[in-house]
Amino acid sequence: MPSPRDILLLAIWCAGGLAILFLASEDEVRGIAPPPAALKVLTSLESSAVNEVRLTAAGDEFILARDGDGWKVPTWFDHPAEGEKVEALLEMMFALGGSEPRGSSRASHDTFEVRESDFRIELRGEGKGLPFLLTIGKVDAFDRFFARFGDDGAVRPPGLDRA
Repeated sequence: MPSPRDILLLAIWCAGGLAILFLASEDEVRGIAPPPAALKVLTSLESSAVNEVRLTAAGDEFILARDGDGWKVPTWFDHPAEGEKVEALLEMMFALGGSEPRGSSRASHDTFEVRESDFRIELRGEGKGLPFLLTIGKVDAFDRFFARFGDDGAVRPPGLDRA
């Protein structure tokens, strides 16, 4: 049987916990953080505004350029590219969403593999929000990865919106 002293200590401990719970509670619900401005820019882009896609990895650069209604690879003697696949890549990029910050400093870039020398996709063309740079890092799940949008130092794991 617990002693009266132990019961008193337990009561004080519980009262302190309840006081912390009620006094430290927030007055309003914060909700989900809004997406970063760069992600809003990306999702508002039009495929027709993009004239060039630059893929860079490990110092190598691959360029796809719009050629009328199709796409070509100008660095390979204007070889025609598969336009459907380029358009699918653009549509997947425009469907990114649901990001939340995981790292906010340049010190986190090595951890998430989103350094300047890692895999980057740059969209160039005419229109608001272009050029746009997306640096892709580690894969977190089959439909989630770590990324940096534009020159923002924050690392975010966007997913694909399945709307």
